[in-house]
Amino acid sequence: MGRVVKKVTVSGLTGKKKEVEALIDTGSDGNVIKKDLAEEIQVGLSMSKGSVKIADETEIRTELGAIGVKIDNCETATIVHIMEKLPYPLILGNRFLQDLNADIDFKDDKMIIRECKPLLLVSISEEKGGI
Repeated sequence: MGRVVKKVTVSGLTGKKKEVEALIDTGSDGNVIKKDLAEEIQVGLSMSKGSVKIADETEIRTELGAIGVKIDNCETATIVHIMEKLPYPLILGNRFLQDLNADIDFKDDKMIIRECKPLLLVSISEEKGGI
């Protein structure tokens, strides 16, 4: 699968919102937000710290925060790691997909989000890019 990039609306603790392009990454266990975006929307910080293991197996300590994510008509809260440098403002990994009970249908280029009522089918064909 190539990259799947989707416009989503993120919100912080105070309800401040911003529309951003998020990478939906089935190769990532967790969710990661760029630090400047986290500050802009005023992410609610956790007292806990986390860590992220990047592609070269380096482990980076991070702050953890909570955000709201709205994708089309479906909204949920999720935990994010906060990092300085990212290729996208927001990376949504398997934790996000599991929270929404989402599946990727590779044959029909759809992401099926089962937690949304009614069931949400998100086209991913236009958002695909090269690896």
